[in-house]
Amino acid sequence: MPALDPLGFSKLIIRTCQKFPFVTTVSVVIEDGIILKMRVYLEDETFIAIFYNSTTEKTSFALIKENARLFGANNSYTGWHLHPFDSPEMHIASTALTFEQFLEMVARERFPFGKDLTLP
Repeated sequence: MPALDPLGFSKLIIRTCQKFPFVTTVSVVIEDGIILKMRVYLEDETFIAIFYNSTTEKTSFALIKENARLFGANNSYTGWHLHPFDSPEMHIASTALTFEQFLEMVARERFPFGKDLTLP
């Protein structure tokens, strides 16, 4: 399956965000027609930084607060891996992760209703 272009990927992210009530706003920047940078702002004063390169398919999701990564997932260098909540500097091998799966993990860790999260 061919990679999504940055616009298509951004639309997928925005549709996913609409399912989660703790998302407050989203910003989108597309560079050179191949690089997507997004920020998904959450009601607990954190944001998720998203990077996507449609040529290399490198993808990164990072939950950020006060310029520090709290949690992350990406497929850079060693394939898909997580940077866990309790030790975000670590790399733990993972299967490929969608943004929706990433947001579900954030919900379960950061928001009271997250442990009982069921999506339509």
